[in-house]
Amino acid sequence: MTLLLQMKNVINIFYIVNGIMQTFPAISTNTPLASLIPVSYVIILGMALEAVADLRRWSNDRMTNKQRLKKVIKSDKAAKGIEYIEVCSKDLHVGEIIKLDNGS
Repeated sequence: MTLLLQMKNVINIFYIVNGIMQTFPAISTNTPLASLIPVSYVIILGMALEAVADLRRWSNDRMTNKQRLKKVIKSDKAAKGIEYIEVCSKDLHVGEIIKLDNGS
């Protein structure tokens, strides 16, 4: 998938096609490596930067999922009919109500 994202850049495709065309002796002006090595470097660098960005997103997601929140539940034991239980944010579902304190 990351390699396909690198192919969205038209200049990368140009240099790859140019490198392939350089393998034909009739139209070759230089060695195919003169075109393929620079574009390989650029593509590998782009893929490495994507990997670093993915790792940062993964790390941020883990920190967010570990965050502790107070979930509001209906209770017959409490005076107001509601009770708060502490859960991780990864355990919340759509439609559940949470209590926000000052600074949360």
